[in-house]
Amino acid sequence: MTLHELDIIFFEGVPGSGKSTQAQWLEVNLIRQGHKARWYQEGDSQHPLNWWNVTPDFDWLPYLMDVENTMRHSRDKWRQFTQRARQNNTLTLLEAWPFLNCVSIFVMAD
Repeated sequence: MTLHELDIIFFEGVPGSGKSTQAQWLEVNLIRQGHKARWYQEGDSQHPLNWWNVTPDFDWLPYLMDVENTMRHSRDKWRQFTQRARQNNTLTLLEAWPFLNCVSIFVMAD
């Protein structure tokens, strides 16, 4: 697989494992080499998968109690994001949100 075949790279791991360090290094070096790249750090309000932070007053905990609706909403947001990622010709570097944080939220809601 070549760089031109990639749309998204995920950085997953426990806190302190180097996700941010590696993602930032990769973004800087890709841009230096003339590639388009965008790193979304965990906690970034612009993170494409941070759907529950759409408005400051969004009460997401009751929403999560309806697991079927939450999964459908998450799937739809993911589809929208992946379509945009493929069209904008920018390599997207995503830190943590897709797996670690989503699982944590479902555990807290249970």
